[in-house]
Amino acid sequence: MNRGKRFFVLFTLLILLISIGTFGYSVIEKWNLLDSVYMTIIVLTTIGFHEVRPLSTNGRIFTIFFALFGYISFIGIISLISISILEEYLFGNFRRKQMEKKLKDFKDHIIVCGLGRIGHYVIEELIELDEDFIGIDTDEKVVNKVLDNLNLKEYIGIVGDATEEEVLIKAGIERAKALICCVRDDVRTLFISLTAKKLNPDINIVSFVIDEKTMEKLRMIGVRNIISGDYIVAKKLVAIASDKVRD
Repeated sequence: MNRGKRFFVLFTLLILLISIGTFGYSVIEKWNLLDSVYMTIIVLTTIGFHEVRPLSTNGRIFTIFFALFGYISFIGIISLISISILEEYLFGNFRRKQMEKKLKDFKDHIIVCGLGRIGHYVIEELIELDEDFIGIDTDEKVVNKVLDNLNLKEYIGIVGDATEEEVLIKAGIERAKALICCVRDDVRTLFISLTAKKLNPDINIVSFVIDEKTMEKLRMIGVRNIISGDYIVAKKLVAIASDKVRD
């Protein structure tokens, strides 16, 4: 069970406990909603405040069993949350060490910068072609999303800014055969391409650009494979409209 599902289950259990306590005091003691919730919370958390009102015999019996069951469950919830955080920390450290070990063995791989929608599709294609690759993105959630969506146990993703030399070095830029830049920011694309060429002048860079004016700047630094989204879409639309290409 992943962390999100685990916390959902724990949250549901906590709401269920509060609901049981509130319902019990409302029915047995005929208390209003606020008093019932208040009593439920102080029993579950063992704060030790005085009772809202004197309890009846049935109310005391209910409180005994609810306190025992609720206390055990509440402590269990806190323990599971603590364990979940500890597991996440330990697993994160283990995965980072494993990733760093694998990175040293990578060669002739492809580096994918930017793991948004385009980067996601690029990785799908690389998987189909059975290519080794390393993904880079500044957002950890994006990196993990690709990992989860494509169910890639051996996937290596780096959280960092690909414009920085140390990030590309960590990705094995000197040993990589190609770099695919699919960030949606032409300025960052230029910096990434420039940094990559500086670290590995022979690397094959394929860059996606939004503004076609960026193409000339990329060519000036030695990038030959440049793709403009608008240009490709325009060619495809014309080809389909003129019956040159049929889907």
